[in-house]
Amino acid sequence: MKPSKTQLNLALVLGNFLWMMFIILGICINFDSAKAFHALEASGFENIEVQGYRLFGCGEGDAYRRGFKAEMNGKVVTGSACAGYLKGTTIRID
Repeated sequence: MKPSKTQLNLALVLGNFLWMMFIILGICINFDSAKAFHALEASGFENIEVQGYRLFGCGEGDAYRRGFKAEMNGKVVTGSACAGYLKGTTIRID
């Protein structure tokens, strides 16, 4: 059975929507990582490695949540860099 014109149009619209979501997600992830890196650097951390999204470790209102591994005073520490839309970045050590 051949797909109808409506089904093809729906598939096209859905495909375009998914591509747009991937692009937006990519922009948000890069912004998120840069924001975390700069906050950690400004706080005196060195050898900073920004890691992936952290589900836990931040407050409910935090839109950006990144794990990190860095050095402070010669010791390796891990934690989360958390930020919201209208507030600065909070650094939480594990």
